[in-house]
Amino acid sequence: MTGCVANGGKIPTAPTRNVSGFFSLQQVNGALLPAVSANRPPNACQGFLDSGRLFLTVDPQTYELATSTHFDCGNGAGPRFANDTETGTWTLEGGPETFTITFTPNGASFHHLTTATINTTAVTIRLDAPHQDAGNPNFSVTTFWRKQ
Repeated sequence: MTGCVANGGKIPTAPTRNVSGFFSLQQVNGALLPAVSANRPPNACQGFLDSGRLFLTVDPQTYELATSTHFDCGNGAGPRFANDTETGTWTLEGGPETFTITFTPNGASFHHLTTATINTTAVTIRLDAPHQDAGNPNFSVTTFWRKQ
């Protein structure tokens, strides 16, 4: 008896299936949302991460991470980045309860994801937050996401 299985016959492992799903952004550098993600100075306006979503699929193992950011320039609202999205693939190592997840972006990486710590309910990711000053260094923040 033969059957078809995606991904060259590799059946997703139980840990891979258990950590996959939808996660929502809860904290940036330990602060609840909206939270400062780009300091002023050196940024012209202070940046805030307002929300984020992370979706991990199993077969194939792909991810989509999207964030929403706004800037406060002190004289009213500054620019808004409503949906900065990055996609790619992911792999899982370690266990049995806490794992290291490695992200590999498709094409150019906006958030510069590398590795993160994940379990069946939460993930902690270091990422580069968006900011309005093109050409300046990115602001790296630690983010905490909860599975929904």
